[in-house]
Amino acid sequence: MFRRRSAPSPEHMAPLQSAFIGRLSPLASSLAIGNDSGRAMPGGQLILPDVIADRLQCFSSGLPDATRQSLVALWLRWHAARLLAAVLIPALVIDRRFPARLDACGVVFTGETAYPQAIQVSDTGAVFATDDPFSRFDELVWQHLDPFIAALARHGRTSASLLWGNTAIQFDWFVQQIVAEMNSRGMSPKCDAWALFGARFWPGGQPNPLFEPWWMMPAGHEGPRRRKVCCLYYKLEPGNKLCGDCPIGVKL
Repeated sequence: MFRRRSAPSPEHMAPLQSAFIGRLSPLASSLAIGNDSGRAMPGGQLILPDVIADRLQCFSSGLPDATRQSLVALWLRWHAARLLAAVLIPALVIDRRFPARLDACGVVFTGETAYPQAIQVSDTGAVFATDDPFSRFDELVWQHLDPFIAALARHGRTSASLLWGNTAIQFDWFVQQIVAEMNSRGMSPKCDAWALFGARFWPGGQPNPLFEPWWMMPAGHEGPRRRKVCCLYYKLEPGNKLCGDCPIGVKL
């Protein structure tokens, strides 16, 4: 049973950046707070075909042999890393939220590599009203990641399910890191984010794109967990090898 919240406690009034504790502190640079529109590209522009084409051209300058599909996967990996750090850490550590819709955020890109550097928000955050992780992260999943992934899949001529699989792996990794750091400090996460990976359907009935990103390993099996889909990073440069948890050629 998920509970609704009462009046904010002092920790809820702390700056968003205070959530980046201990081993999470290097990730604080993933969140930029302010409304300097000249610093960031408006999130809504990221799904425009011309913008996607221009951004992939920037990436390909350093990876001339990469396939279009692998460049799309690389961009999403960088974007999701910044986005998930910016959203999940304040949500799980100090119970704070800000509008995570794609059109409510900006993205700061590095000048050297043109990769996403930070997610920019102008709202300093409010307290969550519920412990339900599906309610907490509904906006993140369906109003930011979903339209962004759909646009990248169309332009990259690749499967949206592959891109979602990669994103779910990252989502799972961030939850692991946050929970581990909080446990080491005797703190408890503000909601059960693990529930997001165990439900086949999202409340409302649509398939849950975060459902079980890993294959369930047989009892007694030794070795790494296996992704359900390949990340495509081996196609970025000649000579790249498959990741240690790649499902290609593995029978479970």
